[in-house]
Formats: sequence, structure tokens, C-alpha cells
Amino acid sequence: VLLPGARADALKFVRAFDVFVMPSLSEGLPLALLEAMSGEVPVIASDIPAMAPIIKGAGGTAVRVGDVGGLTKALVEHFELPGTALRERGLCAFGYLQAHHSVGQYRSQYLALVEGCPR
Repeated sequence: VLLPGARADALKFVRAFDVFVMPSLSEGLPLALLEAMSGEVPVIASDIPAMAPIIKGAGGTAVRVGDVGGLTKALVEHFELPGTALRERGLCAFGYLQAHHSVGQYRSQYLALVEGCPR
């Protein structure tokens, strides 16, 4: 396990992952999930309201909260895939991220929110 702390080059570590797993009990905005997708990594995550539509759109695998057997099965299935299939899943996740969660979209939505606030 490597815990390097905050790094400007963190994406190079993410790109080294075979798969990103986020078995959360709850989430607000799952930034770590989006960051993994930016590294073109296939994703497995809990089927909770904040992540379910992202996982579905990204072609990832959703697992019920607390379902250790389901998470284990998802991991085994991913690690049995050939490298090309993992790469395709990672590219699918990245494509979804670009289309639905880009920095430009985030900025536009945030600006609209701020401009709509009463002063």
C-alpha cells in the first residue's frame, strides 16, 4: 500500500490501477469515482443514489451496499477479463465522464447556481 499524500501527478497513479473500487455506504458527490474515471479506469461502486447513475452511465459495475459476496464476485469477474476488455471499460468510463461531468459543465452549473443566489 502506497499513501503518498497530495500530489500534483496523482493521475499517473490512478492510471496504474486495473480497476477502481468504491464500496461506500453513502456519498454526496463521489469525486474519487470521477477522478478514477478521468484515468480511464473501469469502476466498481456501491449502488447508492449518488453513484448509481454514474456507474450505469460509465458502464461500471454496481454492487449492493454491504454485499461482500457481490463485491468479491465483481472483482473476480474484472480480474478474469483480458486486458483489452478492461481497457475498453476504462475508455467507456472516461467517455461518460467527458460527456456528462466535464470541468466546463461543472463551472457552468456552479456559475448558474451562484448567479441565482439572492444577495
